[in-house]
Amino acid sequence: MQLINFNQSVPDIPGVTKKVTEMRLFRLALSLLGLAIMIVPVSAGNREDCLQDKDQALAAIACPLYEKELAAQKQETTQSSVASQPEATSMSPAMFEQNWQLNPVKSRLSITTVKKATITETHEFTTLDGSISPTGEAKVTIDLWSLDTKIDIRNVRMRFLFFETFKFPNAVVTAKIGKEGLQDLLSKSSMTYPLQLTLDLHGIQKDLETSVLVTKVGENAVSVSSVAPIVIQAADFGLSEGIINLSKAAGGIEITPSASVTFALTFEGGDVNPQLDATRATKATQQAQQKTRTLSPEECQTRMDVISQTRQIYFRTNSAELDSSESAPVLNEVAQFTNRCPTVAMEISGHTDTDGSKAYNQTLSEQRARAVADALMEKGVEAGRLTTVGYGYSRPVADNNSSEGKAQNRRIEFARVDGQ
Repeated sequence: MQLINFNQSVPDIPGVTKKVTEMRLFRLALSLLGLAIMIVPVSAGNREDCLQDKDQALAAIACPLYEKELAAQKQETTQSSVASQPEATSMSPAMFEQNWQLNPVKSRLSITTVKKATITETHEFTTLDGSISPTGEAKVTIDLWSLDTKIDIRNVRMRFLFFETFKFPNAVVTAKIGKEGLQDLLSKSSMTYPLQLTLDLHGIQKDLETSVLVTKVGENAVSVSSVAPIVIQAADFGLSEGIINLSKAAGGIEITPSASVTFALTFEGGDVNPQLDATRATKATQQAQQKTRTLSPEECQTRMDVISQTRQIYFRTNSAELDSSESAPVLNEVAQFTNRCPTVAMEISGHTDTDGSKAYNQTLSEQRARAVADALMEKGVEAGRLTTVGYGYSRPVADNNSSEGKAQNRRIEFARVDGQ
Protein backbone atom coordinates (compact mmCIF):
# COMPACT_ATOMS: atom_id res chain seq x y z
CA MET A 1 0.00 0.00 0.00
CA GLN A 2 1.47 3.42 -1.03
CA LEU A 3 1.48 6.11 1.70
CA ILE A 4 0.67 9.71 0.85
CA ASN A 5 2.96 12.54 2.07
CA PHE A 6 0.72 15.48 2.77
CA ASN A 7 3.68 17.90 2.44
CA GLN A 8 4.17 17.00 -1.21
CA SER A 9 2.05 17.68 -4.23
CA VAL A 10 0.00 14.81 -5.49
CA PRO A 11 -1.45 13.97 -8.85
CA ASP A 12 -4.93 15.11 -9.61
CA ILE A 13 -6.63 11.94 -8.61
CA PRO A 14 -10.44 12.24 -8.34
CA GLY A 15 -11.48 12.53 -4.68
CA VAL A 16 -7.91 12.47 -3.30
CA THR A 17 -6.96 16.08 -4.07
CA LYS A 18 -10.05 17.31 -2.19
CA LYS A 19 -9.26 15.22 0.94
CA VAL A 20 -5.62 16.39 0.97
CA THR A 21 -6.71 19.98 0.80
CA GLU A 22 -9.09 19.43 3.74
CA MET A 23 -6.35 17.87 5.81
CA ARG A 24 -3.99 20.78 5.15
CA LEU A 25 -6.65 23.21 6.28
CA PHE A 26 -7.29 21.14 9.42
CA ARG A 27 -3.55 21.17 10.29
CA LEU A 28 -3.40 24.90 9.75
CA ALA A 29 -6.35 25.40 12.12
CA LEU A 30 -4.68 23.30 14.79
CA SER A 31 -1.47 25.32 14.48
CA LEU A 32 -3.35 28.58 14.87
CA LEU A 33 -5.24 27.21 17.88
CA GLY A 34 -1.97 26.15 19.54
CA LEU A 35 -0.53 29.60 18.92
CA ALA A 36 -3.62 31.14 20.49
CA ILE A 37 -3.31 28.94 23.55
CA MET A 38 0.32 30.02 24.02
CA ILE A 39 -0.57 33.69 23.58
CA VAL A 40 -3.68 33.81 25.81
CA PRO A 41 -1.96 33.09 29.19
CA VAL A 42 0.40 35.98 28.66
CA SER A 43 -2.26 38.51 27.77
CA ALA A 44 -5.58 37.19 29.22
CA GLY A 45 -7.18 38.63 32.36
CA ASN A 46 -6.29 41.73 34.24
CA ARG A 47 -5.19 41.51 37.87
CA GLU A 48 -8.68 42.06 39.36
CA ASP A 49 -10.30 39.41 37.15
CA CYS A 50 -7.59 36.89 37.90
CA LEU A 51 -7.67 37.29 41.67
CA GLN A 52 -11.50 37.15 41.78
CA ASP A 53 -11.76 34.06 39.60
CA LYS A 54 -13.57 31.36 41.61
CA ASP A 55 -11.77 28.63 39.65
CA GLN A 56 -8.29 29.20 41.04
CA ALA A 57 -6.79 26.31 39.08
CA LEU A 58 -7.88 27.89 35.80
CA ALA A 59 -6.78 31.31 37.00
CA ALA A 60 -3.27 30.00 37.71
CA ILE A 61 -2.98 28.85 34.09
CA ALA A 62 -4.48 31.97 32.58
CA CYS A 63 -2.72 34.51 34.79
CA PRO A 64 0.95 33.56 35.29
CA LEU A 65 1.87 37.17 36.04
CA TYR A 66 -0.08 36.96 39.31
CA GLU A 67 0.98 33.43 40.25
CA LYS A 68 2.46 34.44 43.63
CA GLU A 69 -0.62 36.43 44.62
CA LEU A 70 -2.90 33.56 43.59
CA ALA A 71 -0.85 31.12 45.68
CA ALA A 72 -1.05 33.42 48.71
CA GLN A 73 -4.80 33.84 48.19
CA LYS A 74 -5.29 30.06 47.98
CA GLN A 75 -3.43 29.56 51.27
CA GLU A 76 -5.52 32.26 52.96
CA THR A 77 -8.76 30.67 51.68
CA THR A 78 -7.70 27.26 52.96
CA GLN A 79 -6.86 28.63 56.41
CA SER A 80 -10.15 30.50 56.56
CA SER A 81 -12.07 27.34 55.63
CA VAL A 82 -10.36 25.37 58.36
CA ALA A 83 -11.02 28.11 60.91
CA SER A 84 -14.72 28.14 60.03
CA GLN A 85 -15.13 24.42 60.66
CA PRO A 86 -17.09 23.78 63.89
CA GLU A 87 -15.04 22.24 66.63
CA ALA A 88 -15.83 18.64 67.45
CA THR A 89 -18.33 18.56 70.27
CA SER A 90 -17.01 17.31 73.54
CA MET A 91 -18.72 16.12 76.67
CA SER A 92 -17.23 15.87 80.12
CA PRO A 93 -18.18 13.22 82.67
CA ALA A 94 -19.59 16.00 84.87
CA MET A 95 -22.42 16.52 82.37
CA PHE A 96 -23.92 13.19 83.43
CA GLU A 97 -24.45 14.65 86.89
CA GLN A 98 -26.54 17.62 85.74
CA ASN A 99 -30.18 18.20 84.95
CA TRP A 100 -31.25 17.99 81.31
CA GLN A 101 -34.29 19.75 79.89
CA LEU A 102 -36.04 19.12 76.59
CA ASN A 103 -35.82 21.90 74.02
CA PRO A 104 -39.39 21.93 72.60
CA VAL A 105 -38.46 23.96 69.53
CA LYS A 106 -35.77 21.49 68.44
CA SER A 107 -37.78 18.34 69.24
CA ARG A 108 -40.23 16.38 67.09
CA LEU A 109 -42.57 13.45 67.72
CA SER A 110 -44.87 12.09 65.02
CA ILE A 111 -47.32 9.25 64.48
CA THR A 112 -48.08 7.51 61.20
CA THR A 113 -51.49 5.89 60.72
CA VAL A 114 -52.97 3.80 57.92
CA LYS A 115 -56.49 3.91 56.51
CA LYS A 116 -58.11 1.95 53.68
CA ALA A 117 -55.21 -0.52 53.99
CA THR A 118 -52.76 1.53 51.90
CA ILE A 119 -53.16 5.24 52.68
CA THR A 120 -50.60 6.44 55.23
CA GLU A 121 -50.76 9.76 57.04
CA THR A 122 -48.15 11.29 59.34
CA HIS A 123 -49.05 13.87 61.96
CA GLU A 124 -47.01 15.69 64.58
CA PHE A 125 -47.55 16.51 68.24
CA THR A 126 -46.56 20.15 68.56
CA THR A 127 -46.24 20.35 72.34
CA LEU A 128 -43.70 18.23 74.20
CA ASP A 129 -42.00 18.55 77.55
CA GLY A 130 -39.31 16.45 79.14
CA SER A 131 -36.35 16.13 81.46
CA ILE A 132 -33.57 13.81 82.56
CA SER A 133 -32.45 13.97 86.18
CA PRO A 134 -28.83 13.58 87.37
CA THR A 135 -29.76 10.06 88.47
CA GLY A 136 -31.00 9.14 84.98
CA GLU A 137 -34.75 9.40 85.54
CA ALA A 138 -36.10 10.41 82.13
CA LYS A 139 -39.61 11.68 81.47
CA VAL A 140 -41.28 12.99 78.30
CA THR A 141 -44.83 14.38 78.38
CA ILE A 142 -46.83 14.49 75.14
CA ASP A 143 -49.76 16.90 75.00
CA LEU A 144 -52.28 14.82 73.04
CA TRP A 145 -54.41 17.90 72.40
CA SER A 146 -51.54 19.29 70.30
CA LEU A 147 -51.75 16.63 67.56
CA ASP A 148 -51.81 18.59 64.33
CA THR A 149 -53.31 16.91 61.26
CA LYS A 150 -53.67 20.24 59.40
CA ILE A 151 -57.48 19.75 59.31
CA ASP A 152 -59.55 21.11 62.21
CA ILE A 153 -62.34 18.52 62.19
CA ARG A 154 -59.78 15.72 62.11
CA ASN A 155 -57.90 17.28 65.03
CA VAL A 156 -61.12 17.47 67.04
CA ARG A 157 -62.11 13.88 66.25
CA MET A 158 -58.70 12.63 67.33
CA ARG A 159 -58.96 14.54 70.60
CA PHE A 160 -62.55 13.74 71.56
CA LEU A 161 -63.29 10.39 69.91
CA PHE A 162 -59.92 8.64 69.98
CA PHE A 163 -57.61 9.97 72.70
CA GLU A 164 -60.50 11.34 74.84
CA THR A 165 -58.33 14.26 75.87
CA PHE A 166 -61.04 15.57 78.19
CA LYS A 167 -60.14 12.60 80.43
CA PHE A 168 -56.59 11.72 79.32
CA PRO A 169 -54.90 14.94 78.16
CA ASN A 170 -51.33 13.59 78.08
CA ALA A 171 -49.28 10.55 77.22
CA VAL A 172 -46.22 10.11 79.44
CA VAL A 173 -43.04 8.19 78.64
CA THR A 174 -40.64 7.31 81.45
CA ALA A 175 -37.31 5.49 81.40
CA LYS A 176 -34.26 4.85 83.53
CA ILE A 177 -31.02 5.77 81.79
CA GLY A 178 -27.80 4.30 83.12
CA LYS A 179 -24.95 6.76 82.65
CA GLU A 180 -22.47 3.89 82.50
CA GLY A 181 -24.08 2.90 79.20
CA LEU A 182 -23.37 6.32 77.72
CA GLN A 183 -19.62 6.43 78.35
CA ASP A 184 -18.92 6.14 74.62
CA LEU A 185 -20.23 9.71 74.23
CA LEU A 186 -17.09 10.94 75.98
CA SER A 187 -15.05 9.94 72.93
CA LYS A 188 -17.59 9.47 70.13
CA SER A 189 -20.06 11.81 68.48
CA SER A 190 -22.94 9.33 68.58
CA MET A 191 -23.93 5.90 69.78
CA THR A 192 -26.87 3.51 69.78
CA TYR A 193 -28.42 2.93 73.19
CA PRO A 194 -30.91 0.14 74.07
CA LEU A 195 -33.83 1.67 75.95
CA GLN A 196 -36.53 0.16 78.10
CA LEU A 197 -39.39 2.58 78.60
CA THR A 198 -42.88 2.74 80.03
CA LEU A 199 -45.70 4.38 78.09
CA ASP A 200 -48.69 5.69 80.04
CA LEU A 201 -51.47 6.28 77.51
CA HIS A 202 -55.25 6.44 77.96
CA GLY A 203 -54.91 5.41 81.59
CA ILE A 204 -52.95 2.24 80.80
CA GLN A 205 -49.23 1.64 81.32
CA LYS A 206 -47.18 -0.71 79.16
CA ASP A 207 -43.45 -1.48 79.03
CA LEU A 208 -41.75 -1.24 75.65
CA GLU A 209 -38.25 -1.91 74.35
CA THR A 210 -36.52 0.03 71.60
CA SER A 211 -33.16 1.46 70.56
CA VAL A 212 -32.32 5.13 70.24
CA LEU A 213 -29.50 7.00 68.54
CA VAL A 214 -27.85 9.44 70.93
CA THR A 215 -25.88 12.17 69.15
CA LYS A 216 -23.87 15.06 70.58
CA VAL A 217 -25.13 18.24 68.93
CA GLY A 218 -23.33 20.73 71.13
CA GLU A 219 -21.15 21.05 74.20
CA ASN A 220 -24.19 20.71 76.45
CA ALA A 221 -26.76 19.19 74.10
CA VAL A 222 -27.68 15.75 72.81
CA SER A 223 -30.24 14.51 70.31
CA VAL A 224 -32.15 11.32 71.10
CA SER A 225 -33.87 9.87 68.05
CA SER A 226 -35.68 6.65 67.19
CA VAL A 227 -33.63 4.08 65.29
CA ALA A 228 -36.82 2.46 63.99
CA PRO A 229 -40.52 3.31 64.38
CA ILE A 230 -42.20 2.12 67.58
CA VAL A 231 -45.48 0.34 66.76
CA ILE A 232 -48.31 1.08 69.19
CA GLN A 233 -51.32 -1.25 69.15
CA ALA A 234 -54.64 0.45 69.93
CA ALA A 235 -55.93 -2.58 71.85
CA ASP A 236 -52.97 -2.46 74.25
CA PHE A 237 -54.16 0.91 75.55
CA GLY A 238 -57.93 0.51 75.49
CA LEU A 239 -58.24 2.50 72.27
CA SER A 240 -60.10 -0.05 70.14
CA GLU A 241 -63.42 1.70 70.73
CA GLY A 242 -61.75 4.95 69.74
CA ILE A 243 -60.82 3.39 66.38
CA ILE A 244 -64.46 2.37 65.90
CA ASN A 245 -65.67 5.88 66.79
CA LEU A 246 -63.22 7.47 64.35
CA SER A 247 -64.31 5.10 61.61
CA LYS A 248 -68.00 5.91 62.16
CA ALA A 249 -67.33 9.63 62.20
CA ALA A 250 -65.41 9.37 58.93
CA GLY A 251 -68.15 7.46 57.11
CA GLY A 252 -67.13 3.92 58.00
CA ILE A 253 -63.65 3.88 56.45
CA GLU A 254 -61.25 1.14 57.48
CA ILE A 255 -58.60 2.30 59.96
CA THR A 256 -55.67 0.08 60.89
CA PRO A 257 -55.73 -0.35 64.70
CA SER A 258 -52.07 0.55 65.20
CA ALA A 259 -49.75 3.49 64.67
CA SER A 260 -46.00 3.97 64.25
CA VAL A 261 -44.21 6.56 66.38
CA THR A 262 -40.92 8.27 65.48
CA PHE A 263 -39.12 11.03 67.34
CA ALA A 264 -36.05 13.24 67.50
CA LEU A 265 -35.71 14.94 70.88
CA THR A 266 -33.07 17.47 71.87
CA PHE A 267 -32.03 17.75 75.52
CA GLU A 268 -29.78 20.51 76.86
CA GLY A 269 -27.79 20.14 80.06
CA GLY A 270 -26.77 22.56 82.75
CA ASP A 271 -28.39 23.81 85.91
CA VAL A 272 -28.46 27.37 84.55
CA ASN A 273 -29.56 27.84 80.95
CA PRO A 274 -31.42 31.14 80.52
CA GLN A 275 -31.73 30.78 76.75
CA LEU A 276 -33.42 27.40 77.05
CA ASP A 277 -35.62 28.67 79.86
CA ALA A 278 -36.79 31.50 77.63
CA THR A 279 -37.45 29.09 74.74
CA ARG A 280 -39.51 26.81 76.94
CA ALA A 281 -41.50 29.71 78.39
CA THR A 282 -42.25 31.10 74.93
CA LYS A 283 -43.44 27.70 73.69
CA ALA A 284 -45.69 27.26 76.73
CA THR A 285 -47.22 30.70 76.16
CA GLN A 286 -47.87 29.95 72.49
CA GLN A 287 -49.61 26.70 73.32
CA ALA A 288 -51.75 28.36 76.00
CA GLN A 289 -52.80 31.01 73.49
CA GLN A 290 -53.69 28.34 70.96
CA LYS A 291 -55.90 26.56 73.47
CA THR A 292 -57.76 29.73 74.47
CA ARG A 293 -58.03 31.61 71.17
CA THR A 294 -61.49 32.66 69.95
CA LEU A 295 -63.09 30.06 67.68
CA SER A 296 -64.97 30.78 64.50
CA PRO A 297 -68.67 29.79 64.35
CA GLU A 298 -67.75 26.89 62.08
CA GLU A 299 -65.09 25.65 64.52
CA CYS A 300 -67.64 25.91 67.34
CA GLN A 301 -70.13 23.81 65.38
CA THR A 302 -67.47 21.18 64.71
CA ARG A 303 -66.74 20.84 68.42
CA MET A 304 -70.44 20.63 69.31
CA ASP A 305 -71.02 17.91 66.70
CA VAL A 306 -68.03 15.79 67.72
CA ILE A 307 -68.44 16.10 71.51
CA SER A 308 -72.07 14.99 71.08
CA GLN A 309 -70.79 11.69 69.60
CA THR A 310 -68.81 10.83 72.74
CA ARG A 311 -71.99 9.86 74.66
CA GLN A 312 -70.22 10.57 77.94
CA ILE A 313 -72.77 12.61 79.84
CA TYR A 314 -74.42 10.35 82.39
CA PHE A 315 -77.54 10.54 84.59
CA ARG A 316 -78.92 8.48 87.42
CA THR A 317 -81.34 5.84 86.17
CA ASN A 318 -84.80 7.29 85.43
CA SER A 319 -83.60 10.65 86.74
CA ALA A 320 -82.44 14.04 85.53
CA GLU A 321 -79.70 14.08 88.17
CA LEU A 322 -76.28 14.25 86.56
CA ASP A 323 -73.61 11.78 87.54
CA SER A 324 -71.20 14.59 88.30
CA SER A 325 -67.97 12.60 88.54
CA GLU A 326 -68.53 10.66 85.30
CA SER A 327 -69.89 13.62 83.34
CA ALA A 328 -67.48 16.30 84.56
CA PRO A 329 -64.72 15.72 81.96
CA VAL A 330 -67.03 16.26 78.99
CA LEU A 331 -68.93 19.11 80.63
CA ASN A 332 -65.64 20.87 81.38
CA GLU A 333 -64.62 20.49 77.74
CA VAL A 334 -67.97 21.82 76.50
CA ALA A 335 -67.76 24.83 78.81
CA GLN A 336 -64.19 25.49 77.72
CA PHE A 337 -64.87 25.63 73.98
CA THR A 338 -68.27 27.33 74.41
CA ASN A 339 -66.59 30.21 76.23
CA ARG A 340 -64.28 30.52 73.22
CA CYS A 341 -67.37 31.04 71.00
CA PRO A 342 -68.66 34.37 72.33
CA THR A 343 -70.90 35.09 69.33
CA VAL A 344 -72.49 31.63 69.11
CA ALA A 345 -75.66 30.45 70.86
CA MET A 346 -76.05 26.75 71.61
CA GLU A 347 -78.98 24.40 71.81
CA ILE A 348 -78.81 21.53 74.31
CA SER A 349 -81.15 18.69 73.42
CA GLY A 350 -82.14 15.68 75.52
CA HIS A 351 -83.05 12.26 74.09
CA THR A 352 -84.30 9.03 75.66
CA ASP A 353 -84.98 5.41 74.79
CA THR A 354 -88.49 3.94 74.54
CA ASP A 355 -88.76 2.59 78.09
CA GLY A 356 -91.80 4.27 79.65
CA SER A 357 -94.56 6.37 78.17
CA LYS A 358 -94.15 9.05 75.56
CA ALA A 359 -95.10 11.80 78.02
CA TYR A 360 -92.72 10.50 80.67
CA ASN A 361 -89.78 10.42 78.25
CA GLN A 362 -90.63 13.82 76.85
CA THR A 363 -90.50 15.35 80.33
CA LEU A 364 -87.34 13.42 81.25
CA SER A 365 -85.52 14.58 78.10
CA GLU A 366 -86.42 18.21 78.81
CA GLN A 367 -85.26 17.97 82.43
CA ARG A 368 -81.96 16.37 81.47
CA ALA A 369 -81.24 19.08 78.91
CA ARG A 370 -81.99 21.68 81.57
CA ALA A 371 -79.64 19.97 84.04
CA VAL A 372 -76.78 20.15 81.53
CA ALA A 373 -77.46 23.85 80.89
CA ASP A 374 -77.36 24.53 84.64
CA ALA A 375 -74.04 22.69 84.93
CA LEU A 376 -72.54 24.73 82.08
CA MET A 377 -73.71 27.99 83.63
CA GLU A 378 -71.96 27.00 86.84
CA LYS A 379 -68.81 26.69 84.74
CA GLY A 380 -69.10 30.23 83.42
CA VAL A 381 -71.20 29.89 80.25
CA GLU A 382 -73.67 32.78 79.91
CA ALA A 383 -77.30 31.72 80.40
CA GLY A 384 -78.48 33.90 77.51
CA ARG A 385 -76.45 31.85 75.04
CA LEU A 386 -78.08 28.53 75.99
CA THR A 387 -81.42 27.09 75.00
CA THR A 388 -82.76 23.66 75.97
CA VAL A 389 -85.17 21.27 74.31
CA GLY A 390 -86.36 17.70 74.89
CA TYR A 391 -87.20 15.29 72.09
CA GLY A 392 -88.14 12.24 74.14
CA TYR A 393 -87.68 9.13 72.01
CA SER A 394 -88.76 10.77 68.74
CA ARG A 395 -85.24 10.93 67.28
CA PRO A 396 -83.52 7.58 67.80
CA VAL A 397 -80.05 6.93 66.36
CA ALA A 398 -80.14 3.17 67.00
CA ASP A 399 -82.58 0.28 67.38
CA ASN A 400 -84.49 0.41 70.68
CA ASN A 401 -84.92 -3.36 70.62
CA SER A 402 -81.45 -3.94 72.09
CA SER A 403 -79.78 -2.69 75.25
CA GLU A 404 -76.87 -1.38 73.17
CA GLY A 405 -79.25 0.56 70.95
CA LYS A 406 -81.11 2.01 73.90
CA ALA A 407 -77.84 3.16 75.46
CA GLN A 408 -77.00 5.05 72.26
CA ASN A 409 -80.42 6.69 72.18
CA ARG A 410 -80.13 8.01 75.75
CA ARG A 411 -77.99 11.03 75.01
CA ILE A 412 -77.38 14.77 75.14
CA GLU A 413 -76.52 16.64 71.96
CA PHE A 414 -75.17 20.14 71.32
CA ALA A 415 -75.82 22.26 68.24
CA ARG A 416 -75.47 25.79 66.97
CA VAL A 417 -78.77 27.61 67.08
CA ASP A 418 -80.15 28.37 63.62
CA GLY A 419 -79.25 31.83 62.40
CA GLN A 420 -76.00 32.01 64.36
